[in-house]
Amino acid sequence: MAIKFALVFFFLVAAIVLADRASGACDATNNMGKLLPCRQAAVKNGKDPKQLAGCCDAVKPFSGSKDAADCLCQSLLAAQKVDKTVDLHSAIAIPAKCGIPVQANLKCNGMAVPQH
Repeated sequence: MAIKFALVFFFLVAAIVLADRASGACDATNNMGKLLPCRQAAVKNGKDPKQLAGCCDAVKPFSGSKDAADCLCQSLLAAQKVDKTVDLHSAIAIPAKCGIPVQANLKCNGMAVPQH
């Protein structure tokens, strides 16, 4: 009986995780950790992200679609709430500084996202 319950629980959790990923849900809190290599580029007068190990690679998954760019914006806004030194203007410029294309006319919290 316990094995059946464990199997049902496992498949239920797996289905929820897969449904969440399929829906394109953005996990801004988790993404903050993924974007830590860019921390020194996301402040006013910050470093060039190309000179920070892993920064440009951390931003790449957020390119390619409006949903991905919106998720990057949500993640940067979440980071800004936790760390007041995060400068949104500097942070949203990181993809362009890394040479990573983003869709035209995107905005993050009312600010235009710079183009590559």
